Amino acid sequence: MENNVSNNKKVKAKTWFLNWFKYFEAYLELARIGLLQLDEQKYPPENLFKKDAMYGDQILLIPIIWSFKHSIELLFKAFHIRINQEFSSVHDNTQLHNEIKNTFTNLGITDQKLLEELIILSDKYFKLQFWSSFVISNSDIHDDSNDIFRYPESRVNFSLNIEELCKVTMENKLELKKDIERLNKLSLKLHSEIGKAKIKRSS
Repeated sequence: MENNVSNNKKVKAKTWFLNWFKYFEAYLELARIGLLQLDEQKYPPENLFKKDAMYGDQILLIPIIWSFKHSIELLFKAFHIRINQEFSSVHDNTQLHNEIKNTFTNLGITDQKLLEELIILSDKYFKLQFWSSFVISNSDIHDDSNDIFRYPESRVNFSLNIEELCKVTMENKLELKKDIERLNKLSLKLHSEIGKAKIKRSS
């Protein structure tokens, strides 16, 4: 009976992981597509939306960055589920970092260079350490709950100056594009690393 319960849990955990990973991929892809649309403008808005606001003022960057940051959170949670076979109720980004570090250690992954690279990338966006042209890069602001790009006002007591978004350069957007690609590559490498560690532990 215990074996059946254990096997059912493993089957569910695999399904959970796949679903969470698909959500991660979907939000990451939406951020990538949003950047392309911002530059290429293949689907200009009609009637309801003002093209000048979406593209000239570049306010489309708000959901693009939010989607990218949300994909990071989803990736941490997906890996937690894959390793622990249970959900993580944590939303705070810093707490997620500590949780996944412990999870990797418990799995026997001592070389955590890839994980550290993911955490550095995560910090870059959740601590608003990018695009200093409109973000206070040397501040102590931590947008751990990903609120700043979700609401005009947030619990971190910092309101994004959306008028500054029009100053975001092609170079800035290229940096985000590279980080999106980097996150995708890290997700695949870490996925493989976890798989090897799980096989090693079970053998």
